[in-house]
Amino acid sequence: MNNRIRLGILSVALLLPPMASDAVAGTICGTIRDEATLQPVDRAGIFVRYTNGAYTGLYGASDIAGKYCIDGVPPGTYDLEVQRDDYLTTFVTGVVVEDVTTSVDVTVSMPVQLSVWPNPAHDTVNLLMTTPRESMARLELFDVRGRRVRIWEGVVANQTLLSWNFRDGGEELASGVYMARFTASRQSITQRLVRLR
Repeated sequence: MNNRIRLGILSVALLLPPMASDAVAGTICGTIRDEATLQPVDRAGIFVRYTNGAYTGLYGASDIAGKYCIDGVPPGTYDLEVQRDDYLTTFVTGVVVEDVTTSVDVTVSMPVQLSVWPNPAHDTVNLLMTTPRESMARLELFDVRGRRVRIWEGVVANQTLLSWNFRDGGEELASGVYMARFTASRQSITQRLVRLR
């Protein structure tokens, strides 16, 4: 009697699909590079996410040569999230993993920056624009009503300093709050500045 019960359990077990842990896992490997210089980026965190954004618990980090590998990834489709201080978070979507090594190289870019000083300002304000590489750029100044009061466009190479005397053409702008929006390298940043007279 006991032998029949054991045999029945064994038969049922053979009919069940294998558990996820029994499936052959794959590996994701690649290199993380700086988009502007193409130099390797070390200490970047690489996080494997499901396509719905949920975290899988699988992760890795890039070494001094920018290389990384994440083992034990079950077959499926995933998104990768790459994070590194001083760089923008980068996503790679639709990474298909099978029971082999999947190669995924990633380029990360530094964010554009806009520094404003003095702030508040009286007669002149300095605007320092920083980009990860030479690119076309636009700096726009808006008043509190959202009206654009000044615009500059041109090529910015790494850092460009602009001093502004609060004049829109020949007319001096009133005291108040203004917004400076800097756009370059497919990024945009806005800073608040105050003019006191």
